[in-house]
Amino acid sequence: MARVAAASSAAGAPAVSPALLGQRVRAHQLLLAHVPGVRALDVPPDARGAALLAVAASLAQVHALTGAAASTNAADRSGADPDLTGLATLCDAVGLVLPKSTTTQIKMLLAAPPALVALTHGDVCLDNVIIEDGRAVLLDWETASIGDALRDLAALILAFPTCKCTPALDQVVRRDLVTRYAEGHRRWATQPLTPEDLRAGVAQAALGWVLDPDALVPQAQRGHGRQLAATLDTDWTWGARTARERLVLRLGLYAEAVASVPLHAATRQLGLDLQDALARHWDIRTPSGSAP
Repeated sequence: MARVAAASSAAGAPAVSPALLGQRVRAHQLLLAHVPGVRALDVPPDARGAALLAVAASLAQVHALTGAAASTNAADRSGADPDLTGLATLCDAVGLVLPKSTTTQIKMLLAAPPALVALTHGDVCLDNVIIEDGRAVLLDWETASIGDALRDLAALILAFPTCKCTPALDQVVRRDLVTRYAEGHRRWATQPLTPEDLRAGVAQAALGWVLDPDALVPQAQRGHGRQLAATLDTDWTWGARTARERLVLRLGLYAEAVASVPLHAATRQLGLDLQDALARHWDIRTPSGSAP
């Protein structure tokens, strides 16, 4: 957080994190400046789309001012190894064939260097945002790390945060998230991402979220993994959605996010086929524009 504040100040950029006034290292305590404004979770539901656009702009600033060129260092990649075993189990349960070539392609796509390595927030949720004069100030940096910066943006697009904090976003708002991020990154970065790199990076991060073995449970319950296959035997509620609902809807949002990225054509089709099969298997509606 101090790094974000210092980088923003040096660039003459607006503050997107609270000022650090002091700390007690041994007690793991931080003293932060008060941030006036409204908690994003408390804005009216019809204004939450605008709040998320402000979050996208603040994330772009953070990533631009703390980022570097694409890295080949595996340590710079965030997220768990993809749960390919769980994916195969799901496909088998609904009678879909998972070609070996597609599995190989998934591994290749997720092993590619991230488009942008930077300081990531790691928990982009409206409950962790204060809106002040239309600007998003990001709170709760305890999961921050150096890694694939576009995982933060993909989290917004896939409506990954805790369900109570996430509005249902229509396709226009999801597209605008990428546009607002791109504008912010161009404004503050010395080497802005190209549109092609941004699309490919978001696609890679979105695929990583879909296959993350811990992405179907809240933060406090992660680390035990393999929830994809577990959804065949049981369902559980997180916020306003169940795990099965979140998985079905997220598959569709991934397919939408990668529609213009040729390298993801096969995995996109698999996602659509699996979404349709699981929705029928579990009798889940997939209304357009719903958030998982």
